Amino acid sequence: MASKILKEINYSLEKREKIVKIILRHPIDLRDKLETIEEKIVWDADKIDLLGVIGIVRTFHWLGNAPFDAVANRSFKELEPIYPLLNTATAKKIAKRRHDETLTLLSALEKELSLKDLDLT
Repeated sequence: MASKILKEINYSLEKREKIVKIILRHPIDLRDKLETIEEKIVWDADKIDLLGVIGIVRTFHWLGNAPFDAVANRSFKELEPIYPLLNTATAKKIAKRRHDETLTLLSALEKELSLKDLDLT
Protein backbone atom coordinates (compact mmCIF):
# COMPACT_ATOMS: atom_id res chain seq x y z
CA MET A 1 0.00 0.00 0.00
CA ALA A 2 2.83 2.39 0.86
CA SER A 3 4.48 1.82 -2.51
CA LYS A 4 1.25 2.63 -4.31
CA ILE A 5 0.71 5.84 -2.34
CA LEU A 6 4.31 6.94 -2.79
CA LYS A 7 4.12 6.25 -6.52
CA GLU A 8 0.99 8.39 -6.77
CA ILE A 9 2.87 11.32 -5.22
CA ASN A 10 5.82 10.80 -7.57
CA TYR A 11 8.42 9.24 -5.29
CA SER A 12 11.20 7.57 -7.26
CA LEU A 13 11.30 3.78 -7.41
CA GLU A 14 14.50 3.81 -5.36
CA LYS A 15 12.90 5.83 -2.53
CA ARG A 16 9.72 3.73 -2.63
CA GLU A 17 11.69 0.50 -2.33
CA LYS A 18 13.72 1.91 0.57
CA ILE A 19 10.60 3.05 2.45
CA VAL A 20 8.77 -0.23 1.87
CA LYS A 21 11.80 -2.15 3.15
CA ILE A 22 11.82 0.02 6.30
CA ILE A 23 8.14 -0.70 6.88
CA LEU A 24 8.48 -4.43 6.30
CA ARG A 25 11.41 -4.72 8.73
CA HIS A 26 9.82 -2.99 11.72
CA PRO A 27 8.46 -6.13 13.50
CA ILE A 28 10.39 -6.97 16.66
CA ASP A 29 11.53 -10.37 15.39
CA LEU A 30 13.27 -8.78 12.39
CA ARG A 31 15.69 -6.69 14.45
CA ASP A 32 18.67 -8.73 13.26
CA LYS A 33 17.73 -8.03 9.64
CA LEU A 34 18.04 -4.24 9.94
CA GLU A 35 20.67 -2.90 7.58
CA THR A 36 20.35 0.87 7.32
CA ILE A 37 20.24 3.61 9.92
CA GLU A 38 16.77 4.52 8.66
CA GLU A 39 15.54 0.98 9.31
CA LYS A 40 17.03 1.11 12.82
CA ILE A 41 15.50 4.50 13.61
CA VAL A 42 11.99 3.45 12.56
CA TRP A 43 12.37 0.13 14.37
CA ASP A 44 13.45 1.96 17.53
CA ALA A 45 10.62 4.50 17.31
CA ASP A 46 8.08 1.72 16.95
CA LYS A 47 9.46 -0.12 19.98
CA ILE A 48 9.64 3.02 22.15
CA ASP A 49 5.91 3.33 21.55
CA LEU A 50 5.46 -0.07 23.26
CA LEU A 51 7.02 1.14 26.51
CA GLY A 52 5.57 2.99 29.48
CA VAL A 53 2.01 3.20 30.69
CA ILE A 54 0.58 3.52 27.19
CA GLY A 55 2.52 0.47 26.01
CA ILE A 56 1.17 -1.70 28.81
CA VAL A 57 -2.38 -0.45 28.37
CA ARG A 58 -2.10 -0.98 24.61
CA THR A 59 -0.92 -4.56 25.15
CA PHE A 60 -3.90 -5.29 27.36
CA HIS A 61 -6.20 -3.63 24.83
CA TRP A 62 -4.82 -5.61 21.86
CA LEU A 63 -5.13 -8.86 23.74
CA GLY A 64 -8.38 -7.96 25.46
CA ASN A 65 -10.19 -11.19 24.57
CA ALA A 66 -7.44 -13.38 25.98
CA PRO A 67 -7.50 -14.58 29.59
CA PHE A 68 -6.04 -12.01 31.99
CA ASP A 69 -3.13 -14.22 33.06
CA ALA A 70 -2.18 -14.81 29.43
CA VAL A 71 -2.13 -11.08 28.75
CA ALA A 72 -0.09 -10.39 31.88
CA ASN A 73 2.42 -13.10 30.98
CA ARG A 74 2.74 -11.78 27.44
CA SER A 75 3.36 -8.30 28.82
CA PHE A 76 6.24 -9.61 30.95
CA LYS A 77 7.68 -11.57 28.04
CA GLU A 78 7.43 -8.89 25.36
CA LEU A 79 7.72 -5.50 27.06
CA GLU A 80 10.52 -5.99 29.56
CA PRO A 81 13.26 -6.93 27.07
CA ILE A 82 12.59 -4.13 24.54
CA TYR A 83 14.91 -1.43 25.90
CA PRO A 84 18.17 -3.41 25.59
CA LEU A 85 17.25 -4.21 21.98
CA LEU A 86 17.11 -0.58 20.86
CA ASN A 87 19.64 0.13 18.15
CA THR A 88 20.68 3.73 18.70
CA ALA A 89 22.00 5.69 21.67
CA THR A 90 19.44 8.40 20.96
CA ALA A 91 16.58 5.89 21.17
CA LYS A 92 17.91 4.59 24.48
CA LYS A 93 18.14 8.11 25.86
CA ILE A 94 14.58 8.90 24.74
CA ALA A 95 13.19 5.58 25.99
CA LYS A 96 14.90 5.37 29.39
CA ARG A 97 12.04 6.93 31.38
CA ARG A 98 9.42 4.76 29.68
CA HIS A 99 11.56 1.67 30.19
CA ASP A 100 11.86 2.44 33.90
CA GLU A 101 8.09 2.99 34.13
CA THR A 102 7.49 -0.29 32.33
CA LEU A 103 9.68 -2.18 34.79
CA THR A 104 7.99 -0.49 37.76
CA LEU A 105 4.51 -1.27 36.47
CA LEU A 106 5.36 -4.86 35.56
CA SER A 107 6.97 -5.37 38.97
CA ALA A 108 3.86 -4.05 40.71
CA LEU A 109 1.66 -6.26 38.53
CA GLU A 110 3.79 -9.30 39.34
CA LYS A 111 3.57 -8.57 43.10
CA GLU A 112 -0.18 -8.17 42.95
CA LEU A 113 -0.70 -11.30 40.88
CA SER A 114 1.32 -13.31 43.39
CA LEU A 115 -0.38 -11.50 46.31
CA LYS A 116 3.06 -10.48 47.62
CA ASP A 117 1.81 -6.91 47.81
CA LEU A 118 -0.55 -7.93 50.64
CA ASP A 119 2.35 -8.96 52.90
CA LEU A 120 0.49 -11.98 54.27
CA THR A 121 3.53 -13.45 56.02
